[in-house]
Amino acid sequence: MSIIDRKYRQSRDQYGLAIIEVTGRCTEDEIDDIEANCTRRYEMVPIPNASGAVLKSLDGTQPVKLEVEPPTFGGRKYECVKVDAYVNPFAYLQDGGSYDGHYITTYYVRYQEVGGTS
Repeated sequence: MSIIDRKYRQSRDQYGLAIIEVTGRCTEDEIDDIEANCTRRYEMVPIPNASGAVLKSLDGTQPVKLEVEPPTFGGRKYECVKVDAYVNPFAYLQDGGSYDGHYITTYYVRYQEVGGTS
């Protein structure tokens, strides 16, 4: 059905790259999309004589680079890889209202800004 809301939080890693965390609520049919394309085991390899780092996959996945543009960050775009995502499986079936017959779950997504991937 849909993602109901999103909240963003940003921090920095040891190389000065952004870590963007997104939390919110969604219906049960968004689970596959939210949890897809994660590179959960990785290493950040610094670039010599330059700022930033390259994400090196350690779990056999091909990291998928995407642009993350939080609406609260003033139009700034970040080149990121989704490194973690899960949906809380514990939710009640809605009885009545606009989400009648659906589960409203909470989710978490973590993006790592990258200078490149390998």
